[in-house]
Amino acid sequence: MQPKIAALLALLLGLTLVIVDRPGSASAQNAKSWLYLNSFQSQKLIAIDPATGRVESTIEVDDLAGSLGAAVTSDGRTLLIVDGDTKSRLRMLNAATRQPIAEQIFYHRLLLLGGGPTVHLTADDRWLFAKTYDYAAAAKGIRVFDIANRRFTPVGLRDRDCNDVNFASARDGRLIAICPGFLQELQPLSPNVPGEWTGSKVPTSIESPADSTLTSDGDVLYALGYFEAGRPWLLNRWTRGQPQASVRDLRDVLDIHGDIPDPRGRAVPAMALSPDAKTFAVVAGPHIWLVDSATMHVVGHWLESSPVDRPAFTRDGKEILAMRHLDGGRAELLRMSTSTRDITRVPLDHLGMNFIAGAATFIVAPAP
Repeated sequence: MQPKIAALLALLLGLTLVIVDRPGSASAQNAKSWLYLNSFQSQKLIAIDPATGRVESTIEVDDLAGSLGAAVTSDGRTLLIVDGDTKSRLRMLNAATRQPIAEQIFYHRLLLLGGGPTVHLTADDRWLFAKTYDYAAAAKGIRVFDIANRRFTPVGLRDRDCNDVNFASARDGRLIAICPGFLQELQPLSPNVPGEWTGSKVPTSIESPADSTLTSDGDVLYALGYFEAGRPWLLNRWTRGQPQASVRDLRDVLDIHGDIPDPRGRAVPAMALSPDAKTFAVVAGPHIWLVDSATMHVVGHWLESSPVDRPAFTRDGKEILAMRHLDGGRAELLRMSTSTRDITRVPLDHLGMNFIAGAATFIVAPAP
């Protein structure tokens, strides 16, 4: 049946034709996004419109003992928040209504004083990994939360080969642990033994990973080292199936001579990958670089007068969002166009947050 005839029949029958957005479609990418923010001891997790700074949602949290962990499902409809003091709690909330879906009490969440991440939600929305630290026993661990069944698995993540681990994941369920000196692909050993994970190791050259990002299909992973005066600034690139990650010195890629000034002391770098994986952004101190991932050429560079934190691409890839620190714990949101390189500045004073210790949470997600 031709589309025009189908539409006419639907109209005559009093039916409504609905166009459903699919992930990656133009209409889905242009849909409204929220930016979730939290700062140390702000006692709230908020969602703002990144275009205007308008507050869209506010959720009370217990973060006086340490920065919370937060994640948002890929459809933007569900929030997961890890907070608490003596007792830790994990809450699932409806992002639109803030109504609780589930809550689990546990112990020993990792109480970082600055930024995170302390949790990782896998890109397939299947698992949430919550880092723990038993201060009395000086023991590190990782609790595994089963999203579909809304409960923690009986045992945490075992058989990992490092304690100081960060995670990257893809939509197909691929999960990679980034450790000092190597990467490890993790797979559940058996559905009946949820705490047992196994994986092969791939050598890398970074002994102290600062940040990492994985393409949505899980084929390519980038791992970023810390910037240290007088030493190479390492970037590893690993493609699925390769026995070892390649390495580049970002000092050469970014044409850096000397040190990166940062009044906070050590310049803590961070990175983000564009939705189409064609470019990636790197932030360190007052610098933001945009790099072509195929040629490793710099295609954009912004230099601010004060430090910048936590880059993230908008879902359509047209802008890079980052937070610039001002005096007295104040901050502003930077919106950098990836095409024109123009910057739009959004004041954040009205949020009532002190960002002196950095943005503990900086998440771009679909509006629910």
